[in-house]
Amino acid sequence: MRTTLLPRVLRHVARHALWARGARVVVALSGGADSVALLLVLRQLAERGDVTLAGAAHLNHRLRDEADVDERFCRTLCARLDVPLVVGSAPVAELARAARCSVEVAGRRARYAFLDDARRTLEARHVAVAHTADDQAETVLLRLLRGAGTRGLRGVLPVRGAIVRPLLTCTHTELRAWLAALGEAWREDASNRDLANPRNRVRHELLPLLAERYQAAVVRVLARTADVADAEDALLERFAAEGAARVTSGGPTDLTLRPSGLAALPLAIARRVVRRALEAAGARRAPDLADVEQVLAVCRGPAPRAVEAAGLRVERFSSDAVLLIRESPPPPAVTLPARTLPVPGEATLPELGPGCRLMAEWPITRGDHIEGRALRVSLRGSVPGPLVVRGRQPGDRIRPAGLDGSKKLQDLLVDRKVPRRERDRVPLVVDATGRILWVIGHAVDTEASATAAGDDVIVLTFEPPVVPGSEVS
Repeated sequence: MRTTLLPRVLRHVARHALWARGARVVVALSGGADSVALLLVLRQLAERGDVTLAGAAHLNHRLRDEADVDERFCRTLCARLDVPLVVGSAPVAELARAARCSVEVAGRRARYAFLDDARRTLEARHVAVAHTADDQAETVLLRLLRGAGTRGLRGVLPVRGAIVRPLLTCTHTELRAWLAALGEAWREDASNRDLANPRNRVRHELLPLLAERYQAAVVRVLARTADVADAEDALLERFAAEGAARVTSGGPTDLTLRPSGLAALPLAIARRVVRRALEAAGARRAPDLADVEQVLAVCRGPAPRAVEAAGLRVERFSSDAVLLIRESPPPPAVTLPARTLPVPGEATLPELGPGCRLMAEWPITRGDHIEGRALRVSLRGSVPGPLVVRGRQPGDRIRPAGLDGSKKLQDLLVDRKVPRRERDRVPLVVDATGRILWVIGHAVDTEASATAAGDDVIVLTFEPPVVPGSEVS
């Protein structure tokens, strides 16, 4: 054991480039067998010049009566080995209650925050944690049972930021035997026997059953599966990055996917492209397969539709444009009541913001009016009055210039990429018959436009609110 453990760790370190030779590393020390073995392994590697052991770090979680005993054990061990030790304390149970999460999640958050602080205190580049092949096997099984794909089956990674895991090729049994051969003691954590914890059930019930009845080397088989999945995931991610560059644009608040380009990709790559897009657009939680399939369904769908995925709104605006939008909390619903627009005269629209108004000028002789501005239009002076400005209503249609026939207002706003939350804020000008003359900022009725026959015109000018960011465009 003594002759094979260190070379195996060194091969793992070199293969995954855990650290450069001589780099300063801090050991996360709980007092358990695995972390004690990790400390001794790095101490031996430091004696060979392979690494610089900057020190150890121990966090007292204050969850067990024995926690103070564990802390004293770590202090005594580091003093004997002449290794600097940083000790911290965190009220994990209180943190869990405050954050409304499990004790395990709160403990993990507190632990990694503490370890990063300790790394800075000891001026180290890396923090080594004592995850083993058994931990890897447990993680793979838990994720498999929860429905993970290739990405999830990578398990815990050898390197993640400043965190490195040198013992992923070693088992709990090997490390305990190695410590026993050295005459070293360690602490046992009774909470590791609590079968209310899913990981403990996998550790003490499922893995032993699999080893006894199906595959004696199940731990190494699952750890090897994670290693294979990691390499394959890296390749697929490279293909996904290339695919994303071809089919996505914009972001991060309004990222666009191009469905035709997405459809040309293999399904495995398309799913990864969508996941990357959800993350880039600011997903409010980690996207899962259901989220990805929701987006793909919108992309494949024959008609515009909108769904929620990973906390984002996913909306199809045209045959080849799907938007992923991270929305702020929705603004209060706006209802634009019907108001008469005097001609000449004006109507204020306070619901849209301060200073918002619509002005009508008449009579104006043809040739004197101004054309070409999205918020200013010229109508035939003969349109039947009185004119009314209002918000949209079910069944609204308009006959926009360049179109033979009428079009649903809903379809017009979708084509113009007006976000769903803004559509009730678009003012409409209608005549006495209810015909929509102007969808402000977007379209004018083809027959009412002053480009048709007529000697005089009505010029309508819309002034948006003065509050920045609340304009109707």
